[in-house]
Amino acid sequence: HQSIFPALSQELPEMFPEERYSFASFTWARSALASRCFAETHLEKFLGGGEVVPEETMNYVRLTANEAARLSHDCNAVLCPLLDTGNHDPNVTIHVGLRSDKNGFQLALARDSGVNKGQEYFINYGNHGSNLQLLLGHGFCLPDNPQDTLPLKLGKTAGESPEQELARKLSGLVEGEVVDLSRADLLPERLLALLRISTLQDRSLRVLLHENDSSEKTILSRLTTPIDVKFDRHAELHALSIVQKHLIMKQHQIQSGNPQTELVEGREGWARCHYAEIYRSGQLEILQAALKEAKARERAIMEEHHVHLEDFEEGEEEEDDLEDEVIDPEAKRLR
Repeated sequence: HQSIFPALSQELPEMFPEERYSFASFTWARSALASRCFAETHLEKFLGGGEVVPEETMNYVRLTANEAARLSHDCNAVLCPLLDTGNHDPNVTIHVGLRSDKNGFQLALARDSGVNKGQEYFINYGNHGSNLQLLLGHGFCLPDNPQDTLPLKLGKTAGESPEQELARKLSGLVEGEVVDLSRADLLPERLLALLRISTLQDRSLRVLLHENDSSEKTILSRLTTPIDVKFDRHAELHALSIVQKHLIMKQHQIQSGNPQTELVEGREGWARCHYAEIYRSGQLEILQAALKEAKARERAIMEEHHVHLEDFEEGEEEEDDLEDEVIDPEAKRLR
């Protein structure tokens, strides 16, 4: 917008009046395009497949090389009025493509499931429809959304040892990466792998890194498997303890961070508050389920290996004391 306005309004005020082509109008138009468009790739195939789209048809709907060079083509998509009016249902599967008849070619869609007479015709806005994506792309979100996710960032590890850094890099994990928790995957493997690296003792990491096969895939596989207490007494319990602390912190942030919504009258104001509450509720549901899962795993390990909470906490303190005694980094190899 800033690249062409207000210059265009100043040059051609009657055609591009400044009050009409404001930045607010531009963001509305851009949002309408992003939330209602169909990908250009849908124009390259017929519904059902098999039939090849004629080249002359593709030339009619595609940008020419000259047009593409003149435009900032950041949204490779097209609008199709009426076809975009269906509401979203994550459980519906649709197919989009061209069809032809005596009148020419049309963009069309088909559902895998039928619709009874009098029922609403739902479509699917995308296979990655978390509530955050739906809010940003379409301005709404769904209660009990099966595709919703909770982003969790652990942050950088303070005082990462050479062994921890090597294990993280060789396993393809990224320090401070954001991991998405979902109802189907409450404690993702990558999240626990990062925590295990931070809780395993350096001598345990050295054993893990110097086993026969030390490829990225194999090391990551070892780190995504629960750590046996015989290998490292408290590493797995410590990792589960840390993830619970992060989840509780995240819970406090969500509960105390009431969104500061502007006082907007009418339907727009109601929608903002309504969907903000749906989003927050979905985040808390995933978070509480993840906390429950972490506690259940922690309890199962303690019961299986007859570890008491007091023993675990004392073991953590002993390990902390041992870390404090090691002043020279080179001395770590003596463990």
